[in-house]
Amino acid sequence: MNIDALVEETGRLVAGHYVFPETGERLRLLLAERHAAGGYRGAGDPAALAELVTGDLQSLNGDLHLRLKHHVEEIPALPGDSGLMEVMAREARERFGGEKPLAVLTSATTFSGAEELAYDLQRHGRATVVGERTGGGAHPGRVSGSTRIWR
Repeated sequence: MNIDALVEETGRLVAGHYVFPETGERLRLLLAERHAAGGYRGAGDPAALAELVTGDLQSLNGDLHLRLKHHVEEIPALPGDSGLMEVMAREARERFGGEKPLAVLTSATTFSGAEELAYDLQRHGRATVVGERTGGGAHPGRVSGSTRIWR
């Protein structure tokens, strides 16, 4: 387990892609400081390291979306340069047909990933969104191909 590479890459990704750029940079600096002080030295395995890093990532603003996860099995890369929503939309078209009208019902409890899906479907002209204002929590981004540092 290369802790140096993992902490550095996690910091780089959060600084470059977090929805609040200033907070992302502060988190990158926090991770670097904790690592330099030996804060991750006690992690005996990748899962324990992920827990420690997650605690630090969530410490500044309590964003429970922001976490480092360890997967025992390798996560396959997405084809091409497509984002996750585009891949899901393509699969839905192939499975269910692309010409059927689609409505997405939202409410104040529509949150996070559900809000992002409704937004993406509407933005791509694939659905009409109907209902209440959503609860927030969607932070549009993209999937990174940086899982190679876990190998």
